[in-house]
Amino acid sequence: MKTAIDVTLKHPKAFKYLLVFNAVTGLTYGLITVLLTLFVVQTFNVKANDAVILSATFYGFLYITPILMGYLAGIFGYIKSIIIGSVLLAISFLLILSPVQSIAYIGIGGTALATSLYYPSYLVILGRHYSTHDIRRDSAFTISYMVMNIGIFTGSMSAGFLAQSVSYHASFILGAFISLLVLIIFLISIPKFEFAKDRDIDKDLPFKPHLGTSLFIAILAVITWLFGWLLEHSDLTDHLMIVFVSAVSIILLFYAVKQPIEVRNKIFAFFLLAFIAMGFYICASLEPSLITLFVDSNVQLNLFGVHIPASNIYGMEPLFVVLLAYPIAKMWILLAKMKKEPSIPGKFSLALMVMGSGFLLLALSALMNTDNQLINIGWVVVSYILLSSAEVMIMPVGNAMVGRLAPKKLEGLFMGTWQSFQGVSAAIAGVMIALVVLPKAHAPIVISNPVYEHSFFGIGIATVTGGVIALLLVPLINKILNTKSK
Repeated sequence: MKTAIDVTLKHPKAFKYLLVFNAVTGLTYGLITVLLTLFVVQTFNVKANDAVILSATFYGFLYITPILMGYLAGIFGYIKSIIIGSVLLAISFLLILSPVQSIAYIGIGGTALATSLYYPSYLVILGRHYSTHDIRRDSAFTISYMVMNIGIFTGSMSAGFLAQSVSYHASFILGAFISLLVLIIFLISIPKFEFAKDRDIDKDLPFKPHLGTSLFIAILAVITWLFGWLLEHSDLTDHLMIVFVSAVSIILLFYAVKQPIEVRNKIFAFFLLAFIAMGFYICASLEPSLITLFVDSNVQLNLFGVHIPASNIYGMEPLFVVLLAYPIAKMWILLAKMKKEPSIPGKFSLALMVMGSGFLLLALSALMNTDNQLINIGWVVVSYILLSSAEVMIMPVGNAMVGRLAPKKLEGLFMGTWQSFQGVSAAIAGVMIALVVLPKAHAPIVISNPVYEHSFFGIGIATVTGGVIALLLVPLINKILNTKSK
């Protein structure tokens, strides 16, 4: 690994290797997320409400755990974290094959833990190839997010059709093989790393290599088992995750108070933006569960004599993200050169309003279905275009934001904290869904339509309102960000 000093408009050599790695990891993410809800309903006869809550808990693990994994990766090494995470992911997919529900849940929890281990490490490694003010930074994260969604889309479609034509087990076996491919690709990419000046990684680690590896594996084994148990008690777990992230946030805010004003204000701005983004993440966590159940029961899925699995409809989102990400990345760069690029909080507020509009469109589709027939799939397609547009506006920009606002020595921890706000949003979504009685799978449309209509309408109105409030806060956040030390 080398340290690059000069900065050009061309991306570093390692960039293309990291993009391939991220695309292949997207395959496994797409596989588990599209199958999870319907898998537990059809395999273990889990009720609809409980399946959505379980999915919310899974997403909570997926995004809250990085707050711990980001910290541990900083201690044991970012490169080692990706290597161990890839192996753990393969083992976890095989555990899901068990007919024993508790063991399958351990496997499900393990996939969340493995992903939360290697993905923040990947983001840190990618970010360290650029200086904090490098104009290529947002572009790199947006393109990276685009190729990851190529993987998610491919994984989603492959898993859905494989599960329908063969079995769920065939899809999870495929996931195990892909996880090992992820490991091979990353090992090939390591010699290509060239970090920006003073942004190298994995220096002065506190443990000797063998001791550190053994200790790290032991910690991960215990957490994997714990996640399986917590998934069986999702109601309790969602509340615990909310308390945990709240406590960590308070600790970091106390840390910020003791820092110089410029560092302090960056941390304050980080948390303000994270709170704004929660509105988006609450909605996003309901897409593979609530919307998938709605599509499975209420939407016409037979096209030209071919039945499309409901889980594959969720795969449209990464497809649209792929189609939209590159043009939007280029748009940000063009606007930046013209000095007209919206600020980060401006992008966030726009994303919230677009996201809310997508849910309102779903509510409208149910409202206008007066003849109680299956709903035309076109409504869902247009809705996912809106949801995907919102995702492109907020997700890669948020990931790039962390490197700009986090203290250098705590970048891994703050990357994990950023991910954890996505997780606590999923937990909040789970608590909200627990207050709604969802219809049973394939209940009569005359019963299920009003329930989904009211749910989507409430989510949409709340999210659009949050976007308007965020827009009003843009001047305040920009002022905080522009405060300099005297």
